[in-house]
Amino acid sequence: MTVYLEREGNLIEMTKRSYAAEDLLQTLIATHPDLLAGEEDSDERNRWVLIEREVPVADRPDAAGRWSLDHLFVDQDGVPTLVEVKRSSDTRIRREVVGQMLEYAANGPRYWPLGSVRGQFEARCSGDGEDPNDVLHRTFGETLDVETWWTAVETNLRDGTLRLLFVADEISQELKAIIEFLNEQMVRTTVLGVEVPQFVDETGSHRTFVPAVIGLSERAASVKTGRKWRRWTMDQWLERHHELAEPEDEEVTRRLLAWADSQGIDIAFGTAMNNPSMKFERLIGDQRVSVARLYTDAGVELNLGNLPSPFDDLAGLTGLAERLQEIDGVAIPQERLNRFPTFRMRLLRGEDQLARFLKTIEWAFGEIERARTNRAPNDGIEAPQARDGASEGPT
Repeated sequence: MTVYLEREGNLIEMTKRSYAAEDLLQTLIATHPDLLAGEEDSDERNRWVLIEREVPVADRPDAAGRWSLDHLFVDQDGVPTLVEVKRSSDTRIRREVVGQMLEYAANGPRYWPLGSVRGQFEARCSGDGEDPNDVLHRTFGETLDVETWWTAVETNLRDGTLRLLFVADEISQELKAIIEFLNEQMVRTTVLGVEVPQFVDETGSHRTFVPAVIGLSERAASVKTGRKWRRWTMDQWLERHHELAEPEDEEVTRRLLAWADSQGIDIAFGTAMNNPSMKFERLIGDQRVSVARLYTDAGVELNLGNLPSPFDDLAGLTGLAERLQEIDGVAIPQERLNRFPTFRMRLLRGEDQLARFLKTIEWAFGEIERARTNRAPNDGIEAPQARDGASEGPT
């Protein structure tokens, strides 16, 4: 398989290449958990925070760790996510890795002392020179109630509400069949595979990653308890928005909806159970593009991590970020340029602030339309939704 990266009007041929060492793939996942991709609905992105790598797992009370889990993440709903990483060239990717993961899932939640997951996370943050609460708010948003979230983590651990992820550059058909079977049979635990192949140009200076999730099915979703998603209508979304937001923010939303209607922009809703999103989408060519979305709790998220040309490289994203930061109070750190930065809707309450925001969104849609119109009809395959960067990892 070959994909092509469009850069400054030229196509760069990217060919699939194996990872030189397993640790490279492990480090990639630890640094960029967004590569683990979505779960139940692509419109509602899961977000993960890394608890720690090489987490000890004991097989009896008061024992030292018998095994070592590659990664332990927790998502925005407090669901622990156990990740085991293997290269496709490792023969253990078939049956042995399944046994390992089931041992981790069976014993980790049972024998991890109460509060130990939080302790590991806080120790890792301290070692990195970061405040644990700042990391959580940066990952999940400023409105996260940290204590409530940690309570959910402990509850999910004890109830066995987990997510098990098998990650590899390529997953064999045998392992795919096992993943699909387990996910359809297990009630509280979700079992998925994630393929993260890398595509590299001939100089090795650019890499593209194309993650794909394995194991999702309606049958699997139907057997799960405590489903965390629902389909929302406009009236339902606005009702929840009324419960969570201040009147001034509701007025901002009404003005945004009026603007969308006047510009022929479509509205789409996410599926999160408690704080769903509202996306402002425009159909450009055969692709639906969204630059920003609102949440019922009056959060605004910028879709900088998933935009097509000309905002699929550092130069384009920098230009867009500079325009957005003309809105007083909006700050987009360099490391969030290809991510999904957020800010509070209160920053758009002023007339000038909202006008700058709308002008920037309209400008971004226009630039994307122009880039698509100027693309030659035989340009080849468009690069997947992933970022290019230096050889040591994505930017």
